[in-house]
Amino acid sequence: MIKKENKLPIVDLTIASGSPPILKKGETIHFANYAMLKEMRTVNLGWESGSHGVSIRIMKGVSYRVGATRGHVIKEDRLVQTSQGVLLITNQRLFLHPIDNSKPLSIPLNKILSHHCSSNGIQFYKDGREKGYYLMMTDSASCEIAELCLGHLLRTNN
Repeated sequence: MIKKENKLPIVDLTIASGSPPILKKGETIHFANYAMLKEMRTVNLGWESGSHGVSIRIMKGVSYRVGATRGHVIKEDRLVQTSQGVLLITNQRLFLHPIDNSKPLSIPLNKILSHHCSSNGIQFYKDGREKGYYLMMTDSASCEIAELCLGHLLRTNN
């Protein structure tokens, strides 16, 4: 429908458990699918330390140590799951309707700077935020449909 007629389907969404999403005036849903939100976070991997100095033997079995010990935390940036829910792409925003006490995510379409679709998710960057978001989905077909919807909406809204 997107490629042939150059228009998006309208999704009638019913969520079995939990509350339905609250839509804004004039907002219509064009895509809905389960997704996990992953964000780049700094993770502490451990502690590394070392020492240097001299041991002075005073007598048999007794030594005096002179020196210093220094250490630091080992950190690494990793994608960490921060939320999960139903990803909704509407004519006004990209919205993650949370499940299981997760946090919601709502980004107006005009704030999306760039997006990229991979085989298992969509990575996108928001205006005013340095680190990107990654929405991981269960199958590649859903990713392609989401990419088509998002691409169509971003072209028509600009």
